[in-house]
Amino acid sequence: IDKQDALGRAVAEEAHARLWHDKAQLEEHIRQVIDTFNNAVASIEKEKAKLESDLKNADMKLLVLYDELLTLSELEEKDEALLKKASKCKQDKTAIMHQIKECQDQLGEKKAEIEQWYNEEQTLQTEFMDVVGESSPHLGALLKIYKKKVKRSKRKKMGEEEEFDEDEDDEEEESEMESDEDDDEMEDDVGPPPGCDVQVYESVIDLREKRLDMEEALQDIQKAVEELKKTHKNLLNDEKRIDKEQKQTDAEIQQFQTDKQRKLNQVQIVFALRLSQVQCLSDEDGGAGASERLPPELNKHVVFTQDGLHKLMSRITELRQEIREVKAGHKQLQRDFRVRKKEKNSAMQHIEDLQAKFQDIQMLKFGQVVDLDVIERSAPDKIVQDLRERSLTVEGDNRQKVIEWEKRIEKQKKEMAKLTCENTSLMEQIVSMGYSQMQLDAALNARIANVTVNDTEPLVELREMEQERMKDLLALQSKEIATLQAEINLFRKKGGHIYTTVTANRTPAR
Repeated sequence: IDKQDALGRAVAEEAHARLWHDKAQLEEHIRQVIDTFNNAVASIEKEKAKLESDLKNADMKLLVLYDELLTLSELEEKDEALLKKASKCKQDKTAIMHQIKECQDQLGEKKAEIEQWYNEEQTLQTEFMDVVGESSPHLGALLKIYKKKVKRSKRKKMGEEEEFDEDEDDEEEESEMESDEDDDEMEDDVGPPPGCDVQVYESVIDLREKRLDMEEALQDIQKAVEELKKTHKNLLNDEKRIDKEQKQTDAEIQQFQTDKQRKLNQVQIVFALRLSQVQCLSDEDGGAGASERLPPELNKHVVFTQDGLHKLMSRITELRQEIREVKAGHKQLQRDFRVRKKEKNSAMQHIEDLQAKFQDIQMLKFGQVVDLDVIERSAPDKIVQDLRERSLTVEGDNRQKVIEWEKRIEKQKKEMAKLTCENTSLMEQIVSMGYSQMQLDAALNARIANVTVNDTEPLVELREMEQERMKDLLALQSKEIATLQAEINLFRKKGGHIYTTVTANRTPAR
């Protein structure tokens, strides 16, 4: 019985220990499951808080984006209009540049055609010289015929089918009338020059026809060139206008973008702050265990960065130090001011003593107070004295120059009087010699008249010789008269004495 009881207790203890072990295992398992669950719940709560924060940030960003969308929607119409205007300006500029390039290419082609026609004209000129010959006596006449404009009938080219409007027909009629008027002024051909070969003349006529055809072609090309130049000028004006419009459009777009950015900057944005960044929490109950919360209104609060806050706090310390330094400097300035004021008072007292002493000296010397400034002003200035000395020096130099020029003038007057006397003596000699020649001619004529000859032929020869001699004498006397008149006029201008014919006759009698 005792053994059985012991065995039963052992079995029971073993069963009890096994049960306690199982219980401990179950409790540990339950504790692990609970911890796992709690950790999962905590992580889920964190994820939930993060998601809620993200959702809240997304909602706030959505509100900001919605406000920006409304602002952009209001400005969309004007933005599209400006973009269309800018694109239109670019398209017009491209089209204008393409047209200008085509016009320049056409002008280049026309220029090449003109050069080609000029070369052909030179060739035609060379052919003309070959046909006529440089040494031909009829070169001038044939060249005149070659260069002459003649009437030409307008030939209509076959194979051309062109339809003209009534306006163009009227213009052609007017041009034909004008050309008829011009043709009336042109002369018809009168035939080859005398002595010229007919074949050469016909060759010249053919060359002239070719030249006229070339001139008509050149005129047409010149008209086309003028039209192209007008078109090119109009295109350049259009290009300038489009450039001006494009610049104006770019300026409008830039201004519009600035205004748009300004309006977008005025949109209120939302951002999240951590609790550690908030420094404006207040106690509701004011107790030690009361909870801190944000104030109901944040209008009087400012958002700062951490660095900015530290800078402001350090700035407070710096300002306090600066205030202390300024106060110390102000005290030092006050001390200096008091010292300078004492020095000024002593200097003013010294000046008053000197002024009283000066007045006493003037009263003893002059019997009254004299203003020295007036005396200094009345005294001649140094600058004035220098100017006076300079003026006297310049006057002396000018006076010396005037004396020299007067001497030169007097010398020239004497030379002029001497030359006048010499000229007068020469004129007297010319007059006396003229009268002596007249007396000799009269004596010679008298002798010839007294000679009698029976033969009449020598008398005729003598008469002819006498006529020739008289003609020569008259020509000589007319020249002498003209010379004397010129000399008399010269002496009248100079104011000299004039010896007339009467005075010259009376001189031998005396």
